[in-house]
Amino acid sequence: MPRRHLLILAALFLTGCAIYLAWSLTITEPGYPLDDSWIHQVFARNLATGHGFSFNPDIPMSGATAPLWTLLMGLLWPLMGPIGSGILAGIILEFLAIIAIYKLTLLITNQNKLALIIAIITALTSKLIWGALSGMEIGLYSALALWGLYFYFKSESLSDKWSYLAYILFALAFLSRPECALFVAAAAIRDFFEWFKLPRKSLIPWLARLAIVAVITIPYFAFNYSVAGSIFPQTYTAKVQGRGLISALGHGEFKRALKAVTIIPYTYIQLFAGKIFQINPFIALAALAGLTKLWSYRGKLRSRCRMLSLLLLLVLPMMGAFAPLYTPVYHNLRIVAHLVPPIILLGVVGLFWKGEFKKFKRLFISVGSFLILAGALFLVFDDFFVRHLGPYFLQSLSRMTSASEYDTLTWFARDLGKQTLFLGGIIISALIISLTSVQNWLSIRTPQRLVLGLIILYSTATLFANAVDYAYNVKNINEIDKGIALYLKKHGPAGSTVAVNDIGAIAYYSDMKVLDLKGLVSPEITPEMIQDDSLAFEYMQKKNRVDYLAIFPEWFKYIPTRTDIFKRELRLIAYNNTILADDTAIVYRAVWPDSIQ
Repeated sequence: MPRRHLLILAALFLTGCAIYLAWSLTITEPGYPLDDSWIHQVFARNLATGHGFSFNPDIPMSGATAPLWTLLMGLLWPLMGPIGSGILAGIILEFLAIIAIYKLTLLITNQNKLALIIAIITALTSKLIWGALSGMEIGLYSALALWGLYFYFKSESLSDKWSYLAYILFALAFLSRPECALFVAAAAIRDFFEWFKLPRKSLIPWLARLAIVAVITIPYFAFNYSVAGSIFPQTYTAKVQGRGLISALGHGEFKRALKAVTIIPYTYIQLFAGKIFQINPFIALAALAGLTKLWSYRGKLRSRCRMLSLLLLLVLPMMGAFAPLYTPVYHNLRIVAHLVPPIILLGVVGLFWKGEFKKFKRLFISVGSFLILAGALFLVFDDFFVRHLGPYFLQSLSRMTSASEYDTLTWFARDLGKQTLFLGGIIISALIISLTSVQNWLSIRTPQRLVLGLIILYSTATLFANAVDYAYNVKNINEIDKGIALYLKKHGPAGSTVAVNDIGAIAYYSDMKVLDLKGLVSPEITPEMIQDDSLAFEYMQKKNRVDYLAIFPEWFKYIPTRTDIFKRELRLIAYNNTILADDTAIVYRAVWPDSIQ
């Protein structure tokens, strides 16, 4: 990598980070844009101070889906404190991810100019700058996954050092974000087909791969099992709550299993495509064209390019099928940020790299036209959809609520129609971009510079716009979650317990024991209690009479109504709320009589 390119990328990315941090410091004190960032810091503090891998000190807890990041924070916490450690590590790791996409592009295209363009766009991408400064594991798993891809593409055989290094990085990426397990699976499937073609087959490469993945991941699974009785962390149980394909099959629920492989994956694709369009519409419109070029790659990297194409095409549907959250793009793509640089690669390749498309022309016309027609039908016949098909769809999207079920279903039908029209348009746009005449036009210097200039201009404009959002994200967490914690620390007796729904900053700054009413770090709060908070109240009444309650009252139907028990002491409102699930939080003092119903 030329030194000049490295300096350009560093200057652009660090300038973007500086703009975000400076803007936030003009309206609030240093902090993080998510409460979840403080969850890592609670674990990190306990690790660094000898209380083990725990949230409430000395109580082992498998509450981390990113244990490698938590361990890293534990190492850095004594040196840089809770804020400096997360921000500095995030910046360094996200920059390493930018370098990785540069080197991967260079390996595939053999064009320094194209690699620099893709890396510049990545460095200016607002969501990735937000991720670098979020205090979350985003930079870590992105860097590990992308460097894993680079070394995987660089390997020349199943048993060379680069191939093994790729598996090490993929496995570490899994410990940083569980969705990265799909990178391990994709590499293993591709390697199996290549191994099967060999005239003389040896098991040694497979034993080595198995040993690498096992040595890195088994301690994590063993710890989860020893603490929670499951190989999955408590956060998986609390967030997914049995909604995935495996759970449906295990309970013999065919209808729910069918939804897990159809409706939810399709919704994931829609949401992700829409978010990429927000990040940069030029990239979104051209990404499928780049995917076809990557698939049609001719050369020694052909099978790897096809593997990457399939991985990028199927990763969102697989996530939706096996571990469905209410959306894959929440919190600025915090769980899928590693996919953004490869999508940028596809978009730029689709616009500016020669490749083959003819074999996909009919497919794109057929699928694009079908989606546009289907989307139009959803919009025109939304009433029919609501009455006959709506409940089937709504049942799979339990987070949707509305004052009127009919209004909710109508909104869903129309939104589905709009998003389906949008996907159809994306496919047709890729078809148009791939036309020979358009590709020839884009190969001319002036149009090429014009389009490239528009892409970079859009990225720069969104960078500044989203810097304001980042600043208010930090302000919201500071004024509500940290504000609650400081109040509790000042007014609550030492050793008190507080029941909460946002656990991070409150636990970190209040120094109180926490009962998590959403179950992320409190396994005693079951999925049934999360769905029906009257059951959580019964649990508190019988087994854990907390001293304080600090919640967003709109999240709960029953608990806030028990004014005989919970006496309001503090009400905080987040003005210009950009990140919290609700504007208003209330702190209650609990008064438990000896006899209670």
